[in-house]
Amino acid sequence: MKGLFLTDHPLPMKKYILIMACIAFVPSVLLSSLLYATGLFEQIGPDFESQSSHTPALAMAFGIAVISPIVETLIMSLFLFLLSLLIKSGVKLAIASAILWASLHSLLSPAWGLVVWWPFFVFSCGYLTWRKQSWLKAVWVTTCLHFLQNLLPSIMILAMA
Repeated sequence: MKGLFLTDHPLPMKKYILIMACIAFVPSVLLSSLLYATGLFEQIGPDFESQSSHTPALAMAFGIAVISPIVETLIMSLFLFLLSLLIKSGVKLAIASAILWASLHSLLSPAWGLVVWWPFFVFSCGYLTWRKQSWLKAVWVTTCLHFLQNLLPSIMILAMA
């Protein structure tokens, strides 16, 4: 993946995470706002309000901000390994991973798949970049990126409780 800023940038881990988190978050929020403004979709993500009557807000926010990034990153590492058996280009691998994750998220809400495509592309690039150093670093960076992506929705859940 030489030459692609998202994967070929020699930064310290903390700085890489902060920059990549912004690169993932800002476009996804803009796209989400645009989709919401068009009125084409009744909801952009899953219906957390109806779930909140069954699940306490703190548990839901913790699941979204902490549990989901850990579990999805571990699954992503397996997906990327399996996809790498078929796809050799790192950028194409990250695109395939993002499409797969967008498709899975679309099962709960079609618009959600559109919104998460870009962040999952960034997460995949982050994983592939740090995987060159170690699997554990790749999992840590990707989990941190995903945590930061999910932090605002988790805070919103807590604020609406």
